[in-house]
Amino acid sequence: MFIVWIKTNLNRWIELSDTKQTCEDPRDMFVGEQFVDAYLEDLVVNIRDKVLRDLVSVGKAVDLYLLARKRNPCDQPL
Repeated sequence: MFIVWIKTNLNRWIELSDTKQTCEDPRDMFVGEQFVDAYLEDLVVNIRDKVLRDLVSVGKAVDLYLLARKRNPCDQPL
C-alpha cells in the first residue's frame, strides 16, 4: 500500500510539474530538489521562488546566490 501511495504521489508530482514524461526530466527534478534541500534555508526559499526547470539553471542560480553573499559554493555541506 505504501509503495502505491509513493508511486501515485510521484506521478502526480510529475504531472503538476509540467515536464515531459521521459526518464531524464523527473530524474533531473528529483536531483534538483535534493540538491537545493541540502543548502541553507535562505537559499532554498530563494531558489524555490524562481521555479527553475533544469539542473543547469538550478546550479547557476545557487552559484550566483552564494557568490552574491560572498559565500564559497564549495563550503556547503554534502
